[in-house]
Amino acid sequence: MTSVSKAVISAIAIASLLATTAAQAADTTVSVGVTAGSVGIAAPASISFPSGTASSSAQTLNISGGQFTVEDLKGATAGYYTTVSISDLTSGSDTIAKANVSITVSGGTVSLVAGNANAAVTVPTSGGTIGAGYVAMGSAVTMLQRSDTGGINGKYGVTPDLRINVPAYTPAGNYSGTLTFTLIEN
Repeated sequence: MTSVSKAVISAIAIASLLATTAAQAADTTVSVGVTAGSVGIAAPASISFPSGTASSSAQTLNISGGQFTVEDLKGATAGYYTTVSISDLTSGSDTIAKANVSITVSGGTVSLVAGNANAAVTVPTSGGTIGAGYVAMGSAVTMLQRSDTGGINGKYGVTPDLRINVPAYTPAGNYSGTLTFTLIEN
């Protein structure tokens, strides 16, 4: 055998040894912690009804109240509910009583604003509730609720409609009051 032949055979042997050497792998576990957030609410900064005219007859004025949202980043199974209340509307010493204001969420529809859908987030829809029709706001009204079974993160919204009954002979003026939205966690 010639020295060239020996060199070729040696090269082939080394190449076959390199080709049959097993590859090695090592696994590393990667982890990340995500802690629970909180539940929060947001509401429009202001709502302005259309103007009425002083009259010997009562007037009904309607407006869409803008979107109210609940952002649930807690993901817990404990539920919550929100209420809305209103103060009397005043202009100087004149008052339109809060019982003259009513609210509804047409069709009781909750929209998914962001995150994950959650069927446990609802608007009350049984008789005399905000999802069943207009409810007088003489006291706080439950608006959006989540049962104790729905620990899913998401942002949910409703757009309430407001109605004010301006009584006959209400003096002219710019009446204002405050809508208060409250979150109660179970």
